[in-house]
Amino acid sequence: MYAVNAYGINTGGQPNSQRAKEAYWEYHKVFEILKKYGARRTLRMEGGSEGEPSYKDAIRLPRLGFSPQNQPNRRHWQPLYDLEMLREGWEEAAFEVVKMAYEDVDLCSPEVMVFNRWPQIVDVLKPHEGWYRALLRDDTRVEVKLENGKVVLIRENKRRLLDKDER
Repeated sequence: MYAVNAYGINTGGQPNSQRAKEAYWEYHKVFEILKKYGARRTLRMEGGSEGEPSYKDAIRLPRLGFSPQNQPNRRHWQPLYDLEMLREGWEEAAFEVVKMAYEDVDLCSPEVMVFNRWPQIVDVLKPHEGWYRALLRDDTRVEVKLENGKVVLIRENKRRLLDKDER
């Protein structure tokens, strides 16, 4: 399909936005054709679950401010999730990747959704009077307080608590 790319190539050689949009919205038709002719997914020879959508989502979605419940176009991508083959321990492996990003909290702070997805992230962070530094989706710096692994309070760095509609 993409080998020829008879149309729609920009000057850099990448597919243009029209071609990218088509690929995004029409891939499921390719899946249907492959399934119709008996194509099946096989196990990867080496590696773990790194290429699977749930693994990638576990790492990326919280950083983008999403959860699987509010992820844009999730139903559109469901065929990929239906085909994934997650290996035992994939969530622990994904957390190790997340943890490495925040071990030096002075360089970057986790997004609030990271605390919700990975409450154990607090084990590598240093609280300040029981509050943890975090970021909102718009990169606003805030502090969060957790109880039982859930974010219960969010405040600006000026110590003002934020209402739910400000988060």
